[in-house]
Amino acid sequence: MKIKEIEQFIKDNIKSSEYYVIVSRSQGFNVRFSDNKIISNGVGDSYDLSITTIIDKKVGSSSTSDISKEGILECIKNSYNQASFSLVSEDYYPLVSDEYLDEKEIESPNFEFILSDIEKKLFNIFSKDPSLRVFGYITGSFLDITLFNSEKLYKRSFLQEFNYSMNIKDMDIKRSVWQGSVSSFYKKDELERLYNILLNDFKNTKIIKSQKEGRYNVILSPSALSDMLLYLLYFMSFQDACEGKSPFSSLKREKIFPDYITLYTDPNLKEMKSIPFLLFNQSSVNHKFDLGLSLKKEYLIKDGVLKSLISNRFFDDKMKNTENIYPPSNLILKGSSLTFEEFIKDIDDALYINNLWYIREVDPITGLLTGLTRDGVYTVKNGKIINSINNFRFNQSPIKVLENILKLSASYLTLPREFGGESALNVVAPYVYVKDFNLSSVSKAI
Repeated sequence: MKIKEIEQFIKDNIKSSEYYVIVSRSQGFNVRFSDNKIISNGVGDSYDLSITTIIDKKVGSSSTSDISKEGILECIKNSYNQASFSLVSEDYYPLVSDEYLDEKEIESPNFEFILSDIEKKLFNIFSKDPSLRVFGYITGSFLDITLFNSEKLYKRSFLQEFNYSMNIKDMDIKRSVWQGSVSSFYKKDELERLYNILLNDFKNTKIIKSQKEGRYNVILSPSALSDMLLYLLYFMSFQDACEGKSPFSSLKREKIFPDYITLYTDPNLKEMKSIPFLLFNQSSVNHKFDLGLSLKKEYLIKDGVLKSLISNRFFDDKMKNTENIYPPSNLILKGSSLTFEEFIKDIDDALYINNLWYIREVDPITGLLTGLTRDGVYTVKNGKIINSINNFRFNQSPIKVLENILKLSASYLTLPREFGGESALNVVAPYVYVKDFNLSSVSKAI
């Protein structure tokens, strides 16, 4: 059955007076490689169906990948039964109504051809330098997704994305460098580009020196910064702030950050299209009754001023607040006009951190995070990266990172190292020069 047929079949058979349905078709490929060998690859094409039934403010949900008539009927039945035996939802809110969006249908890429092309390029890269060990993954996806409900809401959208991640190590695994990227279309020369950047990183950082723990001025790459920004978004729940559970509980909607800090969301971002209505959710805000709300350009921080937190309609009504936004579909930190070369040339003394890993929450009240640097920490002297150093454990709040930014480059669509591939949000971020970054202990990781 096609999505339109699935939709009509559900409408003909569902008996509940209040419900919403998400039906999607996901096509794509993935290839993973380790130590100069492809270890897994394949092309996939699958359907997913989720039905949520609401009976007297009691909610039940059921999901399936079986889109036969029998499978759909079973999903409807399970959703209804679960709602029947559930407790009344204390945060119930009427479903979004009378909104319509039906984007022009587009064809999915030829993933079989793309996968074959990638394999050829990888074999060529593996053969270039036998003294280097190449690791990584490439994924491509095409999503056709429809959301409809009992209140005359209908939204259909398409999303296409490619992620590239490559890591090079020397034979004795004493040095390791990483690069990654994301795009809305297949870039046939992207693997070669990433590989050449990594070779250059190896060439320029042959000298390995030890560095003690401490507080340093650092440069965070867009990837490293994007992971911090995604955690910041998690802390920005309006309800958590009102209940004293977040770092924003003690912060007023006033100027907190430097004038040049502007953090916003825009579903019409030209670099990468995102779903223009509320569907995915990277925040900690419950949004199950708000699915389908139209998204637009909104500011979380503007010119250093905290403008909005993340909320839902129920809690906003309860608190009589109109200044919040709904969970966003992407995240953008506005940069400057400086290229990376222009950005770094006046920085006399800093450490460059390529990416972060194993990021975990330490204290939700202060927003303190801990984690490790990975695959590239370098010394910067007189505007140049001069050598590689050891890795560190860090203890730092993303709020403090934004407060302590001294300089920004232009912004780039980036692949978060920790959350890349897991997050439904794309991030656009600059290189940033940050003072007083707490590298709390030396790590033996590479």
